[in-house]
Amino acid sequence: MASDPSPVRTAGPAEDEDGSFIHVFPQWCKGCGICVAFCPKQVLEMKDQKAVVAHPERCVRCFLCARRCPDFAIGIADGRGRVDEKPGRNGRAAAPTAAGEGD
Repeated sequence: MASDPSPVRTAGPAEDEDGSFIHVFPQWCKGCGICVAFCPKQVLEMKDQKAVVAHPERCVRCFLCARRCPDFAIGIADGRGRVDEKPGRNGRAAAPTAAGEGD
C-alpha cells in the first residue's frame, strides 16, 4: 500500500492571521537542503536528513523554498487551501492573464 502524501500541517503559529501555512511533504523530500539555504528567514531546518518547518511564524511567504525545491516537497497554502499562489502587489492573488496577453 502506498504511503499517504498528505502534508504535515503544523499547528498554532504555523498559521498566520489569514489562515495560510507552510508544509513539507516528508515522503517527497530527499534532504538536499536547497530550501534551507534559500530561505531568507530561516523558517526551515534539516532534521534526520529531511527539511522540517522549524519556525513557521517567521515565514513571509516569499516562496523561495517551494520554487527552489527540485522535488516539489514544499507547499505554502492560504486559508482556502490554494497552494503556492503568490499574492500580487495589492495583497490579492495575481489575476490570471488571457492566452496571448502580454506576449
